Amino acid sequence: MGECQQPCLFSQSEVSLAVVRMSSWSAGVSLVFTVLVLLPCSESSCTFKSPSWTKGAPRVSLASKSHPNKVLVDWSALIVNQGCADQYSVWVWKDGQQQAQGKKYLVSDKNTLTKMVDIEPCLYHNFLIELKTRKSYSCCKV
Repeated sequence: MGECQQPCLFSQSEVSLAVVRMSSWSAGVSLVFTVLVLLPCSESSCTFKSPSWTKGAPRVSLASKSHPNKVLVDWSALIVNQGCADQYSVWVWKDGQQQAQGKKYLVSDKNTLTKMVDIEPCLYHNFLIELKTRKSYSCCKV
């Protein structure tokens, strides 16, 4: 998933060099050539789209009455272009603490939009979902 699926036509330095040498061509021709050269080497899940969040917060619900220390965090209603995400990180930390003092759960399957997490019953907790692509990340917090 992190490697090119098809052989690359040029190395990164050769791509830059090819674009510089073509600078005397029209902008449209240079753009088309650059896209065609970079397309086989694209490492993100989507080339021309990006995943993003809609307004709102992830839904957090008690997993079951018999397990009051587990909740289900669900962000399925908040994600746009979910197929373009590469992975998610779910952060959980107690209210009054820093995020780094909490626990991070990694969700590697981009089709999984929920995660069962551990909490301490009867305490307030913060939940943060990080959406990661090969290019960047963004967050959705409750």
